[in-house]
Amino acid sequence: AEELGAVLFLHPWGCTLGERLSRSYLYNVVGNPTETTLALSHLIFGGVLDRHPRLRICAAHGGGYLPYYTGRSDHAHRVREGRRRCARPPSHYLRDLWFDSVVHDPVTLRHLIDRVGAGQVVLGTDYPFDMGLDDAVGLLDAVPGLTPDERHAVAGANAERLLGGFP
Repeated sequence: AEELGAVLFLHPWGCTLGERLSRSYLYNVVGNPTETTLALSHLIFGGVLDRHPRLRICAAHGGGYLPYYTGRSDHAHRVREGRRRCARPPSHYLRDLWFDSVVHDPVTLRHLIDRVGAGQVVLGTDYPFDMGLDDAVGLLDAVPGLTPDERHAVAGANAERLLGGFP
């Protein structure tokens, strides 16, 4: 029987990094994006995405740090051949994943769109939490060089495609 598709929104609750992040709200500021990065990295390096190609994962926090450090992940994939369980270099999975836009900076959002493709980013708010965006559409509209097609995709068309069914 063909595996059923599913959508999973990946958002950490808490941080496993302990005491070093206990001050200045760092467990959320640094910890949550780190936990998102770790979870995605386990799914990629562990071969989960290869074994479950119809699983649709949307990652909070713009995917954490993963979209910005794929060179390091790809390097590890090359030099640690005996330890990898994923079929492709980790950066190749970015266009199979979905990412919310909650990165709090228009230049960072531009980089995310450029890195993963405008078709893989959905508008996020993190409402009602204090680290959420007060104006998600305003952040989107502040992205340098955003085309009308990219704006349309991120503002709603991508979410409709993500949640609207499976081929």
